[in-house]
Amino acid sequence: ERKARLSLRGVSGGLFSRPGWLGWMPPPLPPSPPGRFPCGGDSGEGAMCYSTAERCDGNWDCANGADEDGCRGCPPGQYPCGGRGIGGAVCYGPADRCNYQTFCADAADERRCFACQPGNFRCRDGRCIYESWVCDGQADCV
Repeated sequence: ERKARLSLRGVSGGLFSRPGWLGWMPPPLPPSPPGRFPCGGDSGEGAMCYSTAERCDGNWDCANGADEDGCRGCPPGQYPCGGRGIGGAVCYGPADRCNYQTFCADAADERRCFACQPGNFRCRDGRCIYESWVCDGQADCV
């Protein structure tokens, strides 16, 4: 596999550490495979593409929720809770997603969250530990 790099040169004025900087970005991602759709934006630790079967299945396969956006009677930018309320779907917005407070009765708004609570550190295996436990001489992350 050939790796390409894009180099950027500029002047930082010493704001970050010393005058001048050199940065690089990976090349653009290839198009999604046939039958898959791009998540768009920064995919974080979620998938970069989703399938038709993953669309509106109640699970956030994209970190940004693109595969669940506007599903089951919710307007664009809103996401469905698992059950139905009186008069239709119960929807939640981005502010209710992964905020450590359950909005949906089935906790759909707190499922498959990729970040830890403030003051915690995320291990490679996905577990969250207290920041004070990092590099304290004990193997808290596997």
